Amino acid sequence: MKASLPLIAIFLMIVSPIVAEQHPSFYKDSLEYSTVEQALGIWKAFLGKDAEGLLGVESEGIRLKDVSGDSYEDQNDQKAVFLRKPRLSPPYYILVTVKDFNPPERFGQAGIVAWKDADNYVRATIGFESPGLECLGEFNGKPQSRGVLSIYPVKKPVDTQIRMEVLPRSVRASFSHDGKLWLGAGGATLPGKNRCEDFWEGVGILGVAGSDSGTPLFCDWKEGALPRYKDDEFNGNMLCPPWKLGLANGGWGSENTRIYVKKGKLFIHPFPGSDIFLGNENYAYVFMPAPEGDSWEIEVKLEDFNPMAKGSWNKAGVVLWQDSRHFLDASLVADKQGDQVYFEIISSGEKSFFPGVVTKGFSPRKKTDAFFRIKRSGLEKYQVKGSLDGKKWIEMGVFTNPLFDPEIRLFASGDIYIQHPESYDFHVGFDYIRKIDD
Repeated sequence: MKASLPLIAIFLMIVSPIVAEQHPSFYKDSLEYSTVEQALGIWKAFLGKDAEGLLGVESEGIRLKDVSGDSYEDQNDQKAVFLRKPRLSPPYYILVTVKDFNPPERFGQAGIVAWKDADNYVRATIGFESPGLECLGEFNGKPQSRGVLSIYPVKKPVDTQIRMEVLPRSVRASFSHDGKLWLGAGGATLPGKNRCEDFWEGVGILGVAGSDSGTPLFCDWKEGALPRYKDDEFNGNMLCPPWKLGLANGGWGSENTRIYVKKGKLFIHPFPGSDIFLGNENYAYVFMPAPEGDSWEIEVKLEDFNPMAKGSWNKAGVVLWQDSRHFLDASLVADKQGDQVYFEIISSGEKSFFPGVVTKGFSPRKKTDAFFRIKRSGLEKYQVKGSLDGKKWIEMGVFTNPLFDPEIRLFASGDIYIQHPESYDFHVGFDYIRKIDD
């Protein structure tokens, strides 16, 4: 695996640089302390005095000097957990850089955590041998995770930015090696009616499943308010905030993915082999928070969808995504085997790991535009419509899905596991996303 910058990042630096976000609330800590005592005045050792010696102070930041032990199901012998009280109230994000981490153990991990106790936490960690990432949620000693993503687009040791979003009732995480492309690792929703502001004892850093060698250095801690939803016509020549670039699969396919804005459209060229379906998320997307409130409706226009492009089941559309077990996908699918296109809805809810699937609006396989409307009418009620002309709408159904804190993803995926590395060129252009007033 080459350590070079993936094509998506190179292309964006040339064509459509990302503008720095502006936040109404922001807090920064360089993590450069004069003494260990000064650091311990901010970072509280979860295990008390006996664990304080695991925190070291260096010129660039703070280091965990021993990351042995683990917190997973019944195994609760972790050592390096240091917490602080957040400066902001949800929804906010935490961003930190991890350096030097090169654990000799296969499952050595280090990162940030929202923590209540050893049986209730969400951690976002980087590490592993070979390199990978994970977002693990555990509640009442039971894990809520799909496991480790053992793919990362560059070799370690390498500086990695870890971003954790703390929403009113859920937590999700993403990782980046360049600050432009964010690898979505997953997330978790609190059980019952718990809320993050009251549930967590603190947020902080941790290391697990490693040893006292190849330990991590943490730098540049930031906390910021999440940006707000904004209509977008994709005018200009760059992708602007609040959008960010994402991949849902740990980085596989990043070298073959292109995302850019040109002539009033957002273009996504997915990689062959990507998909979103039953228990499978590995696709290219851009993302931002959904509109605020319990009631809203958005419309998305997809232009120049070419179902004749190489590939058996290319698709594109919009996803409301909260965590690995809670999302709603509305897409247009090009079915080569059936020689047709149709709208597909996947609703992954709380009661089943595998989501339900609805397909409607079967039409001849020819180049077309597509329109999507998603209406929220309560914390768990979503109505979905699709259209090929913006006039005649197909009712896809009303779905009960506990998407309390969703983000919006505009995405394209390509051809499941069939590979066309040289000649594959399926792509789509999004014309706009906008709220519809009642």
